[in-house]
Amino acid sequence: VDVTDLELPEILATDTVLCVGESTTLVAQHPTTNDFKWSTGETTASITVTPQVTTLYKVEAKMIGDCIVTDTTTIYVNDLPKPAFMASPTEIFVENGVGTVTCNDLSQETYTLLWNFGDFESNTNIVQDVSNPTHDYIRAGYYTITLTATDDNGCIDSVKNRVSVTVP
Repeated sequence: VDVTDLELPEILATDTVLCVGESTTLVAQHPTTNDFKWSTGETTASITVTPQVTTLYKVEAKMIGDCIVTDTTTIYVNDLPKPAFMASPTEIFVENGVGTVTCNDLSQETYTLLWNFGDFESNTNIVQDVSNPTHDYIRAGYYTITLTATDDNGCIDSVKNRVSVTVP
């Protein structure tokens, strides 16, 4: 009777903690076989996954004598931040050369904030770590204000609002 020593496979992951929408590569390693089957149904040694929720991945390695050995790894998925804001007014009339908009952060959580007022000719187009910034427009046009939020896990999301600027 031949008895096969069981050698367990190992799963290596480029990242085990992700934000929603991010991907990671899982690589199965085994000292004596390249015959793998993942819980996803794939049969290659390396797979790329983009889980939307925390997910347990399993790989089976088929050894000589048809012995099946397994390993598992969990990929943890963090939700994206949910930035929100209100721009007021959304129709700006320039008086005395300046039209001012005030943005109020309505996010439910505390995030690192980055504001982009879409006014690329302005020296103050980008503002960071201010909850309720103001911005002065001097040229007519439509501008898209973007609030980008980064949470403590490094997850990033953004939201946009559009304002109209009229110059008499």
